[in-house]
Parts: sequence; structure tokens; C-alpha cells
Amino acid sequence: MTEEIERFGGTIEKYAGDAVITVFGSPVAHEDDPERAVRSALAMVARLGAMQDELATRAGRPIEMRIGVDTGEVVAALGREAEGLLTGGTLHVAARLQSAAPPGAIVVGERAWRDTRDAIK
Repeated sequence: MTEEIERFGGTIEKYAGDAVITVFGSPVAHEDDPERAVRSALAMVARLGAMQDELATRAGRPIEMRIGVDTGEVVAALGREAEGLLTGGTLHVAARLQSAAPPGAIVVGERAWRDTRDAIK
């Protein structure tokens, strides 16, 4: 999934258990970062679908993925000692959206939906 995140310009901030916390717009912001985030999520779902048979055989069960996407401001600490330190309400909302998503689904926050609804159908 790292390839799909990076292909759309995302940065992996950290791995937390089996979750991947990703940010779009840091360290370099783009006008279309919300769209990049949603397109990355769609690509990850498609990629898991393509790999599902192989992964399920290796794991002994189907692999499930849930994705939450939110758009907003975050606070990022800079410097080597603070690397990967990101905080803000947007991250908490994205985590809640991810928890609410059924397996194989992407749930986006209201602002992310507004920012991407015309570009992604």
C-alpha cells in the first residue's frame, strides 16, 4: 500500500499496529491534496482486491481494509527528534471514520467529500 500512497504524493507518518497514518500536503502542499488522498485510498482498495487471493491463502483468511479520510489542518513538528509527530482534530476524525467504515470501504469526512465530489465520481 506504500506504493499507492507515495504514487499520489502522500507521506507515511507512522505505522500504528496494523494501521498506516498518512498525510497529504506535508512536507509539500498541493491544491489537490484531498483528491490525492481519496484517489490513493481508491487505489489501495483496488490493489488489495487484486492481491486478495494470494494474501488470503497466505494468511488463512481474507484480509480486510477500512479507510478513513478527512481534510483539515494538522500540526506537524519539525526537526529530527520530532520526526513523525503529527497532531490535530483531523487525524482523530480520520481515525473515527476508519473505525466506522465497513470492510473494503472508504469513509470520507464532510470537508473531504466537498473538496473531491466534483473530481471523483
